[in-house]
Amino acid sequence: MATVAGRVAVNRYRAQEELQPPEQAIFREHSAELASAAMLDVGVGAGRTTACLARRARSYFATDFSPAMAAAFRSRFPDLESNVAVLDARSMPSLSDNSFDITLFSFNGLDYLPSWPDRLAALREIHRVTKPGGLFVFSSHNLAWPGLRSFWPSGRKPLLEKAEHAVKQLYRVIANPSYAETLAMPWARVRDGGHLFTLCNTYVRPSEQRAQVEQEAFADVAMYALEDGRKYRRPMTFPILGLLHLSRGQRST
Repeated sequence: MATVAGRVAVNRYRAQEELQPPEQAIFREHSAELASAAMLDVGVGAGRTTACLARRARSYFATDFSPAMAAAFRSRFPDLESNVAVLDARSMPSLSDNSFDITLFSFNGLDYLPSWPDRLAALREIHRVTKPGGLFVFSSHNLAWPGLRSFWPSGRKPLLEKAEHAVKQLYRVIANPSYAETLAMPWARVRDGGHLFTLCNTYVRPSEQRAQVEQEAFADVAMYALEDGRKYRRPMTFPILGLLHLSRGQRST
C-alpha cells in the first residue's frame, strides 16, 4: 500500500503547477522582496511552486526528502537540474547559515514529520538557513477545524465531496484512539485518511502554531486561509482545514 501511495503521490504532484490562494496573496504582497530574493523551496515535491516562483526570484534552490520526487522535479525542469537536492528538512548541512531571503515549506510538509521534536528540529534548521529578517512561509493542518468533529459537512458542497468527508471522518474516529480527547489538545498526531489512508499528520491549533514559531525565533506571524487567501493577524478558531503561515526570522539570542 505504501509503495502504491508513493507512486500515486508522485504522479499527482507532477501534474500540479499552480500556487494556492494564500501563496498567491503572500507573494503578491511581497513581490518586491521576492524579486531580489535568494529563495529556498523546502519539500518541493515535483515542482508545483517552481514554475511560478523560480522565474520571479533572484535565485532559486529546492529540496525534497524523497529521491523519487527530486527525480520528478529534474524531469520536469531540466534547466534547474542542479537547483534541487535530496535533503531532510531536519538537517540540511550542505546549506550555509543565513543563506536565503525567503524559505517556503508548502503542502503541510511540517505536518508530515513523524514527531513534535522532529517538527521543532525542522523549524530550527529553517531558521538557521534563513537570513535574519527573511520570510518563512509554511502551511499546516488546523486542529480547530469543525470538520474534524462532524460526519456531514455543512454548506453547499457536491454530494460526492460530502460522502468522501463522511468516509474519512469514520476512518478518523476508528483509527485514532481517544479521538474526542485528541481534538481537545493544543496539537495532535491524527490518522486522517490522506494518501490512501497511509499518513499520520500533525494537526495544530492556530494559537499553538503561532507560539511554536515565535519560540523558534520567528516573529510578525500572520495566517492566511487556504480556501481563499484571507489574512488574519490574531489566532482564532478558524472554520477551515488548512492555514498558510507567514513569519520573519529573527537573529538568535
